[in-house]
Amino acid sequence: MSALALASLGLVVPAPANAATTPIIVATGSQPTWIAFSPDSRTAYVSNRGDDTISVINTATRHVTRTVHLSFTPGILAVSPNGSKIYVIEGGYGTTAIASINTNSFVVTQIVNILNANDVAFSPNGTKAYVTTNDYRFEVLDAVHDDITKEVITNPYPTGVTFSADGTRAYMTTSPSWGDGTITVDGTTDAVISEGGISSNIRLALTNDNARALVATGSQPEIVNLGGWAQPQQMKNTTVGSIQIATASRGSAAYGAVDTTTIPIYDIGANAEVGTLQAPGAVNHVEVRPDSLELWAAMDSLDEVAIFPTPRPTISVVPTRIAGDDRYINSVLIAQAEFNASAPNGGHAPVVYVASGENFPDALSAGPAAVAHGGALLLTPSTFLPTVVRDEIQSLAPSSLVIVGGTGSITPPVRAQLAALVPAGGVTEIAGIDRYVNSRELMDTFWPTSSTDQHGVYVATGANFPDALSAGPAASIQGLPVLLVDGSVHPTDPQNGLDDATKQVLDDHNVVRATVVGGPGSVDDAAMYSLAYMTSVNPGSITRDWGQDRFSASVNTNADAFDAASTVYLASGLKFPDALVGGVLAGASHSALYIVWPDCVPARVMDEINRLKPTKIVILGGTGSLSSAIDSLTECTDGR
Repeated sequence: MSALALASLGLVVPAPANAATTPIIVATGSQPTWIAFSPDSRTAYVSNRGDDTISVINTATRHVTRTVHLSFTPGILAVSPNGSKIYVIEGGYGTTAIASINTNSFVVTQIVNILNANDVAFSPNGTKAYVTTNDYRFEVLDAVHDDITKEVITNPYPTGVTFSADGTRAYMTTSPSWGDGTITVDGTTDAVISEGGISSNIRLALTNDNARALVATGSQPEIVNLGGWAQPQQMKNTTVGSIQIATASRGSAAYGAVDTTTIPIYDIGANAEVGTLQAPGAVNHVEVRPDSLELWAAMDSLDEVAIFPTPRPTISVVPTRIAGDDRYINSVLIAQAEFNASAPNGGHAPVVYVASGENFPDALSAGPAAVAHGGALLLTPSTFLPTVVRDEIQSLAPSSLVIVGGTGSITPPVRAQLAALVPAGGVTEIAGIDRYVNSRELMDTFWPTSSTDQHGVYVATGANFPDALSAGPAASIQGLPVLLVDGSVHPTDPQNGLDDATKQVLDDHNVVRATVVGGPGSVDDAAMYSLAYMTSVNPGSITRDWGQDRFSASVNTNADAFDAASTVYLASGLKFPDALVGGVLAGASHSALYIVWPDCVPARVMDEINRLKPTKIVILGGTGSLSSAIDSLTECTDGR
C-alpha cells in the first residue's frame, strides 16, 4: 500500500528503512580519522592521519575553509562546550601528547604530555577534561589552563570516555582484552564509583536522555541501562557488527561504523537495527551533528566524508481531545470513554475507585489496581461530591467502591455519600497515615500474596507525580502494581535505603523483578541497593527507566513496555489530574500514555509515536492543561 493510502487511513507513515539516499561528498585531507563538531553545528573538524592535518569545514556550504597543519599525526578530537578550543590526541600507539588548539587562530596553544593517551572528553561545563590512558589511569585536565591537576588509578585500563549531559558521571570503557567492563566515575569528585559490564575499545554512545548507552563490540551491538542491574541486551535484527556508534541529540536513531560501505541504522526505542545507509567507501567513523540534522561519515580510503540527511518521519494521525470544564468532569468523560453502552462492558463497572482530585499521591497506586479489577477511577474534591461524579457512579452501577485516602483527603460526609451509592458492605477504605502506607495497603489488598508465585512490581517515588503517572499504564498492561517509596529515606545507608515496611511488602508478595521509574534524584542509589540486596528482588532483574527529566522517563518507560499500541494518550507533565484518570483508560486498552509540555510535544515522544504506529492519538484535558499547539502535534524545538 502506498504512503498516500496509508495516510488516508490515518496511519503513521515512516521513512523507508533502506532509502536510496545519495550522500553529499566533501574532500578532506588524507585518511580522515575522526569527526567533531562545534556546539552550534556550524563547523566540522576532521582529523586526517595521512597528512597530519585537520580539515575545518563549514557545514552550511560544505567547503573546507581552513586546513590546519600539525607537527604530529592527529587522532581523536574533542571540542570544548563553548567551542573555543579543540583537544587533539596524537594518533597511534605510544601517544605522548594532547594538543590544545584555539578555534579562532587555529594555533596550537599548549602541548600536554600524556603517555599512551586513548581518548579525551570535556566535562559539560567545560572546566575540565578526562584523558584515558593505557597505563591503568586517567588524567584530569584543567581545561581552562590546559594543566594536569590529578591522576586517578584504575584497575582495568580505560579506553573510551563519555560524560553524562549533567556532568555528574563519566563512563570509561575498557579493552576487551585487558579490561573488566565499564568504569563509572563521579564527575564532581573524579572518584571511581564502580567497575563492571561490557568492555569496548571505543567510547560508549549515550542516548540523548543519558539513561542508556550503546556499546560497539565489533559484532552485535549491546544496549545498557545505566541505572539498573539488568543484563545488557543485544541489538536485534543486526546484519553487521559495529566498531563505533554515534547517537543523535534528539530522536531515537543511532548509526554504526562498520569499516565497510554499509552504515547500520539502529532504533534505540525498539532496540533493533531498522535499516542501512550506503556510503561510496568503507566508513571508519561516524558522527551526528549536534542539531541532529545530518550524519557525517569518514571514509579514510577515499580521503572524503559522506554527509547524509537524517529525515524526520511524518505523523498523519489527527489527534482528538477529551476535555471538560474541570478535572472532575474530565475524570467522568475519561471514564465514559472506557465504560459506555457500545463497549463490551455495556457501560457498567464492577468496582469504582474514588480518590482526591486536589492532590496526587492516593490515586497514583489506585490506577493500576482499578485496571487489574476492571474498574473505573473517578476524582472528587475533599469536601463535596460533584453531581456529575455521583451520576457517573450511579450509571456505572458498581457492586463495590474503593475510597483511597484518609479523611484529610475525602471528608466523612463525602464518604457517606459515596457509600450510599453501592450495596451495603460494598465499600473498602484505604486510609493509611500517608501515601506510602496507602500504596502498600493497595498492593496487599488487591494483589495476592504467595510464597510460590513470583511477581513483579513498578517502583516510583511518592514525593512527586510524573514518574508514577508514566509507570501506571506500563504496569497495568502487565497486571502489576505501582509501589510508591520514599526514594531518599537514608541516602548514606544502603542497607536501609528502603524502610522496613516497604521491604516487607516486597518479601510478602515474593517480588523477584522490579522496574524503577525515575532517576537517582527520585530513587537514590541507597534505595536501589536496598531493593537489590535487602529484599526478595533478584538484583539481575532490576531495571531503571529514567532520563534527564520527567518527559524522558516517560518515553523510556513506554519504550520498555510497548512494542506497539493502537492508541497513544497525551497528558500534561506539569499537572496531574488528567493523567491520573487517563492512565486507567490507557492501561485498560493496552495503550501508551506520554506526558508532554503544555505548549509542545518533546521530540522523543514524536519518535515514539512513530515507532508505535497508533491509529488514534487522544489528548487528555482542555487547553488550560495542554494548549491548542498539541492538537497539531507541534514539536518542541528549544531542546525540550
